Amino acid sequence: MKVPLPDIRLAQVLEAFDLPLLDAQAVGGGFSGARVWRVKTAREQWVAVRCSELVDAESLDRGIAISRWMIFAREHGCDWAPGLWKVKFSQRAAAAGDYLLLQPDGIWKVEAWMPGLPVPATPSPTQLQNAFAMLQQLHQTARSWALDEASAFGVPGNGGLRLAVSTSPGLQRRLQIGQQLQSEELARLLANAAKDPDSDFRRLAEQLGRVLKQRLNSLVAQLQDLATRSFSLQPVLRDLWYPHVLFSGDHVTGVIDWNAAASDHPAFDYSRLLASWYGPQAIHQLPEHWTKLDRRLFEVCLEATLLLSPVTWLSRRCSNAVLRPAFNPQMMDRFRRLVEQATQLPGLP
Repeated sequence: MKVPLPDIRLAQVLEAFDLPLLDAQAVGGGFSGARVWRVKTAREQWVAVRCSELVDAESLDRGIAISRWMIFAREHGCDWAPGLWKVKFSQRAAAAGDYLLLQPDGIWKVEAWMPGLPVPATPSPTQLQNAFAMLQQLHQTARSWALDEASAFGVPGNGGLRLAVSTSPGLQRRLQIGQQLQSEELARLLANAAKDPDSDFRRLAEQLGRVLKQRLNSLVAQLQDLATRSFSLQPVLRDLWYPHVLFSGDHVTGVIDWNAAASDHPAFDYSRLLASWYGPQAIHQLPEHWTKLDRRLFEVCLEATLLLSPVTWLSRRCSNAVLRPAFNPQMMDRFRRLVEQATQLPGLP
């Protein structure tokens, strides 16, 4: 088979996974800079191929641990977890673990292309119930896997994905962002946004700025109140929002993009996913079995998600005064949706 020139590199990588390339379509990536393709192999298999930048040894260890967690989850009944392809034996010297291929242009990974579609609007009651069942199974399996990892490798061997009773890294990170925004960062971003040639972007940035000026101090105070408290931490996905949960009818048939996983509280998965579906109304969707402190953590995580997620997009475009290419329509729609959700927080005029 003659492989088109842009796909030659992809074909070379897939050969290391013993997967002959038939067709490939780039499907983008994210802010992480990862490249992702939807690939059809000569064996009529559909797979997702991802190339991520190699940042440091710690991120590589975490990537290896995430792969082990995904394999463990599938082996223990999580059929919505993507299966992984092993690097074939002849390429093992270039592999990290069994499932990651180290190359000069990054870390390559091949997963099954999972069936189903995301639900961008409000899920049905049955879909929500099944999403909660998936989350409960995900987190229970994560705890079991982390216990097994601790027994096999000890704390240093699992890429930081472990069980602990400690302060929350996610809270610490959000508190740092909030304090930076308080200390002239927000004013600088808004000043740069005001010079943007896109009038729609300028309007949304100004709208976001008004919300942040009204709510930021309160959010930082809430984060400070919880940031020094200890919580039960475990492996969680952290980047679980609606495009990453696939449904076939009412059933969850795929949970994709585990690459941001780390140890923190399950509230971060619940708040991220529910915020993407319900916005501020997610506060009414949390399961009842959580403790009072865990529920309080969820509430603060939800508000932080709604206020700070659009700041990520604002910062990407306006971190300095140099004009950058305008957001494409898909990015603009995402920014608009996040700003609209932030403006729907209770108590805003």
